[in-house]
Amino acid sequence: MKLHSLFIAIAVIFVFTTQNANAQNTALSALNRGDAAYEAGNYDLAIREYTEAIRLSPNMVSAYANRAIVYMIKGDWTRVITDLEAAINRIDQNNAEERAISINIIRILEEELKPMQAAFNRGLTAYNAENYDLAITEFTRVLEIMPSEGTFLNRGLAYGKKGDYEHAFADWTSVLAINPNNAEALRLYNSAIPVVAEISFNRAIVALQENNLILAITELDNAIKINQNYEDAFFARGVIAHSIRSYDHAIADFEAVLRINPNNEEARKRLGQARLSKALN
Repeated sequence: MKLHSLFIAIAVIFVFTTQNANAQNTALSALNRGDAAYEAGNYDLAIREYTEAIRLSPNMVSAYANRAIVYMIKGDWTRVITDLEAAINRIDQNNAEERAISINIIRILEEELKPMQAAFNRGLTAYNAENYDLAITEFTRVLEIMPSEGTFLNRGLAYGKKGDYEHAFADWTSVLAINPNNAEALRLYNSAIPVVAEISFNRAIVALQENNLILAITELDNAIKINQNYEDAFFARGVIAHSIRSYDHAIADFEAVLRINPNNEEARKRLGQARLSKALN
């Protein structure tokens, strides 16, 4: 089954489970709050609300099914299967046709999920054994089928252990795109910013030494995009802009340097020169 088919199957589960929810009003309120958090991309809060719904109404099938979907997004494959099994065990025993269809759908999902769970677990085992290449390979297998924050996070850690900070940074960026509230990914992302920006800056310096101004500007643009307080990158880009008579860009970059560091006298001098050049041309 392809990924899009997997989501279609999940959508069907929503139909069957939601129609059979006869829980207390308080549990339904928690379920609705979980749905709202899910729609807002706040997956940790969604899990807490679904868990509260289950605490209040232990047989609420939709809470288990919905929580399984959130765990799927987070890449917590063991909990996905546990919740799907719990959903099966709580489907209405009195409606044989509905029960048979729902169980069949969930079993199909489980068959799709088990290879991902196995690959993810192999990735964790390889990571713990410091076999980072194998860990990356296994996590990539999972991501090719189902992008999830947990798998991106762990693959980023493996890349980081290899010293491949650009790929690590890209993976942690993907985590935050899925869940901006992931504190661990945010911490890793922020710690990697100066390192990854410096990599682009260093490539820009090499490009300058080879008189490749276009590549140098591209790399400096990237460094600044990553680290918007990168004083040296703004300064270098300003020097290049002045050299190619792009005076407005030079002025903007030297002004950016002075916003970051008002004591940069060289930038102040260069700013004056850029303004003069603009006035004379």
